[in-house]
Amino acid sequence: MRLFFRVALFTLSLAACAAELRVMTFNVRYPNPGDGANVWPARRDLLVEVIRSRRPDLVGTQELYYEQGQYIVEKLPEYAWFGLSRRGNHEDEHMGVFYRKNRLRVIDSGDFWLSATPEKPGSISWNMSLPRMVTWAQFEIAGVRRHRASVCGRRVRPAPCARKTRPCAPASPPPSARPLSRRPARRGSGGSRRAPCRARADARTSGCCP
Repeated sequence: MRLFFRVALFTLSLAACAAELRVMTFNVRYPNPGDGANVWPARRDLLVEVIRSRRPDLVGTQELYYEQGQYIVEKLPEYAWFGLSRRGNHEDEHMGVFYRKNRLRVIDSGDFWLSATPEKPGSISWNMSLPRMVTWAQFEIAGVRRHRASVCGRRVRPAPCARKTRPCAPASPPPSARPLSRRPARRGSGGSRRAPCRARADARTSGCCP
């Protein structure tokens, strides 16, 4: 059976705090009824088995629908998940973040949109055809007195008309990247130092540059 999801697993050795995290990125593939033999009911148990066998502490997802997220935690009750859809509700694709409950505790979390109005749910800018967003969280690792921030999101892919008028290699970061530098870093507990940040994103290019 041809699989419609992409998955990668990383082990992060955090020597500074004597901890190790197993981090997975997973393109779940939305439940498209037109996927034939690869429809969601036909592949969901394989997805669950991949996560169960790899035992990641943290999973960042793409194209996740709410019912898919609920199915995963129903079958894997050791995990919890959070995140809004790109429309700001639970009725579209999510950048859902899953975490092992006995390993990580959520200190803070949120969502923002890669647009000129990042706090506005579902906002679209720069001739994009669909909203692009980031779901982020700050975690406490069990037994370790240091926080880690996880960022899970999708890169802006402008519409074809925007590509024609946009310079190929801007000297400064594109507008879609700027929110990444100002959201999670501003959070924290009582003036403590900025928490290290792990970013997990859909890094497909816009097609403008080679």
